Amino acid sequence: MAYIGASATNQAIVTDRFDGNGSNTDFTLSKTVYNTKDIEVLVNNVQQNPFDGSYSVNGNTLTFSGAPSAGSNNIYVTYRGYATSILTPLDNTVTANAIQSNAVTTAKLSDSGVTAGSYGNTTAIPVLTIDAKGRVTAATTNSISGITGVSYTASNSTITVSTSATNYTANIQAGNSSVQGLLQIVDSTSNTSATVAAAANSVASLALKANNTIQEFSTNVTSSYTLTTGKNGLAVGPLNLANGVQVTVPTGARLVIL
Repeated sequence: MAYIGASATNQAIVTDRFDGNGSNTDFTLSKTVYNTKDIEVLVNNVQQNPFDGSYSVNGNTLTFSGAPSAGSNNIYVTYRGYATSILTPLDNTVTANAIQSNAVTTAKLSDSGVTAGSYGNTTAIPVLTIDAKGRVTAATTNSISGITGVSYTASNSTITVSTSATNYTANIQAGNSSVQGLLQIVDSTSNTSATVAAAANSVASLALKANNTIQEFSTNVTSSYTLTTGKNGLAVGPLNLANGVQVTVPTGARLVIL
């Protein structure tokens, strides 16, 4: 019959004897075991219970909860089972599923050389080097040039991008039913700002620019829109309003169509 692993051999009964001295609790076994039930332990011809904590084993160390009395060969250990060899997987035989099923634990894996930790934050991009076997072999971060911070304020749906020495920030704010969005550039040194509002359906909104000289405006209005109170509007006509669509100009405001 075919089999996997080392050739089967008859395992002879193995025993150890120790001399107690009334103070020692640890004794070195000749074999490596992993469970108290792998051995039978007698002290002064009285068998010890492997279930009541009378003794414990860790590898090849037998530890008693209390020191056995002094005597010559008064501690007797018989092996029921012990490790005869450790099977090492061959190269290229370990799969991801095998690792997940604990066939090979992480304790058996060699370090990759990458420092453990988190990489990347609001101002740094993580940079990973991965080899052909999917292992991370290097991990660093690259700073975003000129950016000192990125934050989000949930109360007004604003993303704030802070820049470096020039003290400028860019606020990108989500819009509502009347205004689609807001882009605001702030100079915190001079406390001045410039705002570009994107209105619904591109009415009175800034669009494409060619060499900073030509601005393009949409000519189609597909849903009703009301200018923001306290704001004037500008558009380039003709404007095509869909059926039932209205553009409302609040009192005191102006909509100029060129």
